[in-house]
Amino acid sequence: MTSNGKQRKHDENSDNVLVRDQLNSLENTLRTATNLQQLSKLLNDIAQEKAAIDEDLEKIESKSVMHHQSAVRSAELARVDLSSTLNQSRSLKSIMENANSLSYKITERVRVLDSAKSQLKTVKDYIDNVKALKSELSRASDAIERKDWLIASRSISVMLQLPEGLIDDPYVEFKVPTSQLEDLPSDILQRWINELEHIFINEFNCAASNRDVDKLTYFFQLFPLIGRAKVGLKCYSKFICGIISEQSRTIIRNVHNQQPKPELYSQLLFRLYQTISGILVQHSKVIKSYYGKNVVNSILKDIQIECDLQSNLIIETYCDSKQLDRLLSDVRNYDYPILIKEIYKNAAESESDQEDMDVEDSESVELIEISQVTDELSTMMNHWSMYSKFFVVLWNEFLDTDKDKVVYPTPLILSSFGIRIHNDIVNQFDTACTYIIRRTLEKACKLETISSFIPHLSNCLKFLTLVYKKVEHSSSHDLYALIPEEPPISSLADDIIVVLNTIMMEVLATGELSSVKNMISNIKRVLLNDFMNIIQQRLGSVNLKSNSSLLSKETLQKIHQQQNPLAEKLFSDSVASSPRSRSGTPVAGGSLNVSASDIANTGAMFMRSLNAAISYTMTGEDDVQSYLIGDDTDIKKVVVYLNTIEVLSDYLKKMVESCMGNFQGRSLLIVEDQELQSVRKSLDPHTNNYDTDFNIEVPTTESISLKIEGILQSIPTGFIERKDSIVNKNLKVMFDKVIKARIVRLLNKALMNNYYMTVEDGQYFVVELDKDNANEGEQVYTNKPANEENLVNTFIKNWNSIIIPFVTTLANPICSILIEKIVDLASELLEARIWQLEKKVNHIGAYKLEQDVNTIISEFSKFNYGLRAKFVKVQQIVMVVATIEEEEVIALDDPDSGIEWALTPSERQRAKSIRVP
Repeated sequence: MTSNGKQRKHDENSDNVLVRDQLNSLENTLRTATNLQQLSKLLNDIAQEKAAIDEDLEKIESKSVMHHQSAVRSAELARVDLSSTLNQSRSLKSIMENANSLSYKITERVRVLDSAKSQLKTVKDYIDNVKALKSELSRASDAIERKDWLIASRSISVMLQLPEGLIDDPYVEFKVPTSQLEDLPSDILQRWINELEHIFINEFNCAASNRDVDKLTYFFQLFPLIGRAKVGLKCYSKFICGIISEQSRTIIRNVHNQQPKPELYSQLLFRLYQTISGILVQHSKVIKSYYGKNVVNSILKDIQIECDLQSNLIIETYCDSKQLDRLLSDVRNYDYPILIKEIYKNAAESESDQEDMDVEDSESVELIEISQVTDELSTMMNHWSMYSKFFVVLWNEFLDTDKDKVVYPTPLILSSFGIRIHNDIVNQFDTACTYIIRRTLEKACKLETISSFIPHLSNCLKFLTLVYKKVEHSSSHDLYALIPEEPPISSLADDIIVVLNTIMMEVLATGELSSVKNMISNIKRVLLNDFMNIIQQRLGSVNLKSNSSLLSKETLQKIHQQQNPLAEKLFSDSVASSPRSRSGTPVAGGSLNVSASDIANTGAMFMRSLNAAISYTMTGEDDVQSYLIGDDTDIKKVVVYLNTIEVLSDYLKKMVESCMGNFQGRSLLIVEDQELQSVRKSLDPHTNNYDTDFNIEVPTTESISLKIEGILQSIPTGFIERKDSIVNKNLKVMFDKVIKARIVRLLNKALMNNYYMTVEDGQYFVVELDKDNANEGEQVYTNKPANEENLVNTFIKNWNSIIIPFVTTLANPICSILIEKIVDLASELLEARIWQLEKKVNHIGAYKLEQDVNTIISEFSKFNYGLRAKFVKVQQIVMVVATIEEEEVIALDDPDSGIEWALTPSERQRAKSIRVP
């Protein structure tokens, strides 16, 4: 909108507002008029307003008419301008139509000229080709007469590249022949090609027999020039295969003249693949340069056939020299009598079967002989895997496919040696490996030794010495130092893990996924069916007694002899003079009469050495002795074999890590065995399928590593599941028969029977009823010194006497399970013991009770602070008992107090009644 329009609109709005205001004023005057004079005046005002409004309307109408006339004139002027523009556009249209007609004529003219030019070029090319044909025929003829095969071949190559049908053209047949070359060009060319083909083949074979590399290369490049590339490739393949065959025969011939050595045949296979690899690297460049990239793989197919032939020859020679079929037949027929006896042996059987075992043992195949077989077969398969990887890389290098997709080539899929590995060698290798594992386990059972308990129990006694001298050492000492780094185990674990690690390294080195799967399955079967059953049988033959203990008189004497040989006689005499029970163990309270003077006579350092612990142990303090000394025959077996399977589970985890590191370092080529076998089974054995391209991809290194790792991890996973079951079952038996009664007795004496106490001069006194000094009908109370401190100290010593021998000898995970079982029982017993104190605790005794309970809980949970959670209910009972003020009692029951109660409301009320006012 223009500025004039905006102003006009603004004026109109102002006029409208003014008129509206005037009308409103007149209306108000009408409403307020009260006499005729006012109405008359109002009529005059209305007439004046009407006249003014009419005058304004006339002005507005006049302006509107002028504005309309101005717009009409503007439109007329615009129409005149548009008429001029329309005339100009009509002129341009006429010009464009004329130009279009002219361009069409020009295009037609150019098309005619192009056609004429094309015809002239065709004629010119035809004439040039005829001249070239005539010229090359003459040049080839001269070259053949001079025996210049390269010039002749190049001329023939030029003629073969001329347009199709030119040589047989009637004009050519009429114009090209000369007096020197009277025959038709097509006949001459075909005759020359046949003659040169024959000459080149003879010369190539002659150069091959003489190993003349320059001459070989010279004639090899001529075949594609005369259109006989397939013939040249066939000759070249035959030449290379001849080299491979000759060198292989030479190697094998030399072997027969040498003394057989371990892994000799695997070295022959390695040298064969090394020769082939060198030839392929060197000659693939020659083939590519003269024949092109796409024909290299055709040579690789022929070479692979020869490679399979020589590889099979080597493996057959090896099997014959080792009499492998007979050897493996003996292995399969061996029935492992020692393992069977170990697994099914009754507990009452003695070890008198050793001579029978030796006789049966002599019937087995020697382990060293079978080990040499597995070493050699593993190495052979490893060489094949490395060669296959090289072949795959070379094959894919000359394929026109996506470089991100690595194809497993047809020659390897159809490889007779590869098929033999999958069908025969893998089974032979797995059979031998499984025999080695089971036979080693048999020998391990015969030669089994047990780790000595002496170092661990010596460490135990050192700690107990510190606790007996000062109970604060029970928690302040470095408890982690007590955990054994190498707990006592059976040599079965060491023997089996050594052979498993060796076998697994050999299995992974094969690069054969099927062998890995088979051997993992066999290893799990040996571990779970053989090894675990032997352990279960030996644990099942154990007869634990209530007096079973890891410490015995003989053990203490051995520790004593090691630490202080000069005191041996005194120690032996003291043991001999000790009173004994019917079970043969020292009676509680019985003294070995090891006096201070006797100790001093053995040397001033006696009390500072481990002999101090022995002295404390043997003489006893209160009932400490009954927790320590006992029969160790069976309980040590339980500890050893539980440790054995626990340690072996750790060994298996570390073995998997080690094997994976070794496998990843080798970077072997591994393909999916199921897919490969499926393709091979689908082939017709009577049909040559080398021209078929199979779509088998090589898995990535990451994917195959994850697959192998998953397979390996199944070994420790399955073993740990079975191990946990055996550990829990036997720990429960040991806990019920040996430990449970001791914990019950220990906690029954851990707290006083009365916590109604007073304090005088900082000493606690127990208020008890004195029946001896009371007259008839009266009650006399007396204050007796509290022996609470002695009870707590005795508890600490006895608790350590129970648990420390296990802490220092059991593997840490097993010991943790045992302590957790003890804590479960202790929390129940301690709760029951506190409920028995009902109406026997006053406000002073409540504080002492809380101190005693916290000390006991700290001792039970010192190896694992998280076990304090099992005493939550006990702690809350004591907390309620120790709460004195009524406001505090009410605050404890408040839901907003933040306390997660393990006690029910009725139990909280019962806990309040334990303390008397």
